[in-house]
Amino acid sequence: MAISSHGQGVKIWTGSATSNWNHDNNWIPASVPGALDQVIIPSNAINNAVLPDGSSVTIKQIAIENDVILNISINATLNIEQPISYAIYNAGSIINKGTINIGQDGVLVNDAGLRNDGGYIQNTGTINIDNVALYGIRNYNVAEFINEDLIQIGQNGGNINMAGIINQDNGTTFLNDGGTINIGQAGLLINGTGLSNDAGYIQNTGTINIDNVTKDALVNYNGAEFENEDLIQIGQTGGTIGMAGIFNHDDGTTFFNNEGTISIGIGGVPINGSGLSNDGSYIRNTGTINIDNVADDALINYNGAEFENEDLIKIGQNGGNIGLAGLFNRDFETTFLNNGGTIQIDNTDGDGISNLYLGVFKNENNGLIKIGQNGTVSVCIKNSYSATFINLDGELKLDRTATQNRPAIWNRAIFYNYSNGLIRLGQIVTNNDNIHYGIDNAQPEGGFVTIFSNEGGTIYIDNTLGPGIINRKFAEFNNLVNGQVNIGNNTGNIGTAGLWCKAGNVTNNNSTINIKNTSGNSGVICDLDGSYTNINNAQLLIGQNGGSISNSGISIETLDNSFTNDGSTIKIDNTNTHGIKNNGFFFNKNGSQINIGQEDGNIGENGIYNFSLANMYNDGSTILIDQTSTNGINNSNSSFENKNGGEILIGFNGPIGVSGIVNSNNSGQMINDASSTITTYSEFRNENNAQFTNNGVLHCR
Repeated sequence: MAISSHGQGVKIWTGSATSNWNHDNNWIPASVPGALDQVIIPSNAINNAVLPDGSSVTIKQIAIENDVILNISINATLNIEQPISYAIYNAGSIINKGTINIGQDGVLVNDAGLRNDGGYIQNTGTINIDNVALYGIRNYNVAEFINEDLIQIGQNGGNINMAGIINQDNGTTFLNDGGTINIGQAGLLINGTGLSNDAGYIQNTGTINIDNVTKDALVNYNGAEFENEDLIQIGQTGGTIGMAGIFNHDDGTTFFNNEGTISIGIGGVPINGSGLSNDGSYIRNTGTINIDNVADDALINYNGAEFENEDLIKIGQNGGNIGLAGLFNRDFETTFLNNGGTIQIDNTDGDGISNLYLGVFKNENNGLIKIGQNGTVSVCIKNSYSATFINLDGELKLDRTATQNRPAIWNRAIFYNYSNGLIRLGQIVTNNDNIHYGIDNAQPEGGFVTIFSNEGGTIYIDNTLGPGIINRKFAEFNNLVNGQVNIGNNTGNIGTAGLWCKAGNVTNNNSTINIKNTSGNSGVICDLDGSYTNINNAQLLIGQNGGSISNSGISIETLDNSFTNDGSTIKIDNTNTHGIKNNGFFFNKNGSQINIGQEDGNIGENGIYNFSLANMYNDGSTILIDQTSTNGINNSNSSFENKNGGEILIGFNGPIGVSGIVNSNNSGQMINDASSTITTYSEFRNENNAQFTNNGVLHCR
């Protein structure tokens, strides 16, 4: 590359005498270059140039052309001061074992500090670069740069005005091979990006430290590949990161954290954008990622991107706060896969995980996600806008939401807990910051399909201020394929209802729902068009094993609600009021069984309270009622029918406080059809013009 003298001296290396830089006869004109000279080492030089051990030279700038080598020996120093444009241009090779100083005199370098244009640079010494108008280092045009010791950019005075390092073009490689790269560490501003990889390849097996940048600390884009096998630290020592800690973007761009560590913002330095942003690209983590002190999302994966975690991601764990979501996964064909890895999220002003806008989030192969274990979040997991969340053979541990009316899981889309999937909600007992709802499942505005399906998985819900599960606005909650839902069973109480069907549909199919303790309402509530179906050998267990239900076991609130027990079993004990309170439609059919007060506890009032024009049908099934404080069945102004071989047995295994059956008020109607049987060991009262029709068998003992 030609250098224009601009009226200054130009010295051209010939190497005609020796390889020693300090020999006058190796130069044209014949004297060693000085501080006012521009230097050219041309490709036709007879010998390569060597700056000997102990030498210290100062020049204006230098260009090394193709097929020639500049060797800087141990304890040798090359100072570049007051260059015309760039400081060093290399199209050949530089082997640095000593020290290179660029821009240390405080005078601006008007181009790049070091331009490696298709050349080769190996650094086993020290490179210091300050005060450049463009890039500290520009590595491009299929160049190769290997750092095995120390590169410092923006350390000693002055600013870098575009990027600390840019690695540019397909086929260009930058290897930090056990070395250290410090960018902006001394509090000096990088007026752009810290490290930029534009279509090139970077491998780090050493340490990269980046601070004090106005844009992204590290950006990887345009089909580039970045591999980290050791340590990257962003925002550790002082100043701020103006935008993202790491920005990985464009189709075909890949970032691999191969057993390395990436720490963003854990030194208390604020990140003014996202911690790690993956836009339409691919990231795979088999190491550790730590993110703290970010103003936006700690980790955002979007625009068709794919992120795979196989080891550890820690967000908000080191005393810093996250301004928005801990992990935000969004957009069509965007996938986040936690494949056997661990994700820990705390201290977010937004949600722990937000999965939106057709995004897909998968936690599988014993993957573990812990949210709200050591600090609060707004919602632990938000899944909405046609997104899909899949927990397959993984575990979710969700605790501590800071805001009232915020659940551990907020689902407005598709959520699957598949075989061997485990969800634990509210297992940490605190005086404050408990989750409000365990699961809030509802259809959003616009009619998007909302389904929460527990298919062969297990769910534990404890320590909620509100209901364990609230299913509303025409959403579907399905417990299928031997699924297990346990509410209020382990470490704490449920503040209101265990399961609230509020204008939504709940199906328990060949599975078990176990509600042990509620402190503010019933075990199961159906209102506002809500319905519950127990089918195909399913079990609904309420107040079992010493539990306590503060209201009714099951409460059907209005005539718009229905409850169906179809070929299945319901067991209710230890309620403060009724076993079943029905003001809607209740169907017990196809060989189903309802056991009330059979196990270990008392029913506070009626076993079944059927009232206010309600309808209850025992169709070819069995109802057993014992240990009630008042009546076995109180049918008030409603319809109760026992048919098709149905059997009702009251007071056989335990005392009834008042009457076995009370059928009362003008519209009260109780029918015992042919082939059906009612047996009560306490009195039967038919009063206030109620109607009782017996075409079957009635035993009053």
